[in-house]
This record gives sequence, C-alpha cells and structure tokens, in this order.
Amino acid sequence: AVVEVLRPGVGDVAEEIIQAVATVPAYARPMEGPFGDGVRAGVQEALRHFLAEIEAGGPVQRSDVYSVLGRGEVRAGRSLESLLSAYRIGARVAWRRFAAIGVSHDLEPETLYLLAESIFAYIDALSAESAEGYALEQSAAASDAELRRRRLVRMLVRDPPPDPEAIEAVAEEAGWPLPRSV
Repeated sequence: AVVEVLRPGVGDVAEEIIQAVATVPAYARPMEGPFGDGVRAGVQEALRHFLAEIEAGGPVQRSDVYSVLGRGEVRAGRSLESLLSAYRIGARVAWRRFAAIGVSHDLEPETLYLLAESIFAYIDALSAESAEGYALEQSAAASDAELRRRRLVRMLVRDPPPDPEAIEAVAEEAGWPLPRSV
C-alpha cells in the first residue's frame, strides 16, 4: 500500500533530489550530458529499487551501480565524501517528499516512522557499496602506480642502460622525475 501511494510521486522526487545534488560543490554544474545522465540514472535507480524492496518486504538484488559510482569518483578525482554527501542530501529530500505524500494520503505515523528508518538504512547500504568501490579503485590505482615505478627502477639500474628517451617515457608514465644519477 505504501508503494502505491509513493510511486506516482517518484518522478518529482527524483527531480528534486537531482537539483539538491547540484548543491554539493563537487557536483555544482549543469545536470546535462553524460554527467547529468549518470546522476539522473543513479537517482532514478535508487528510488525504483527502494520501492521494490518495500514492495517485496525485504532485500531485492541490485546491480553493482553504487560500487561503480564509488570507482568513478576515484577516476574523476573527487572525494568519497562528495558522493556520500550527495547521498545524504538525496535521502533527506526523499524523506521530506515521501513524508509529505504519505501524510496527504493519511498514512499512519508508525508507517511513516518505518519509512524514514528504511530510507536512511537504504542510504547506509548504498554508501557502504560506494565506499567499497572507491577503496577497490584506489587500491588498483596504487598497484598500477607501483608497477610503473618498479619498471622505472629496473630500467635505471640495468647495465647497459636503456635508451634515454625510453627511460624518460617510463619516468613520465610513473609520475617520477628522473634522478641526476643512480
């Protein structure tokens, strides 16, 4: 019954969440193009899945989109805190709007309390998945950097030394300035 009451308002709730996400400094730009499409898809998927879990009365399998979002934050050079802040803002907007819809449809206060608890538990779960993706991507990036640095060190101590242009290219790839001497 709660889903039947909330579902018609999901589109408007999603749009308000998207506007609110744009107040996070890392996302303060027009919600258009691939960036806007990604935010829109993430918000809509979260709301759709949240309602599916209410309807099912428990967990429903979800894609790894939130882990992927966490990985994407590393690649984009943003902090995990930016993403989690957007999630918290989205949860507050969802709660405010869903509560208003529920009150206008005479949902019992106990039902609204459970709805609030469910929203915030859901955001905690999404946050954990994103944090895991963020950590995995950071680890992968660190491993890649370590491999490039090791390759450079091996080249520097090779006898006879490789071509200077090759060493410079590997040093640039590793993000290390060349030493004056080895």
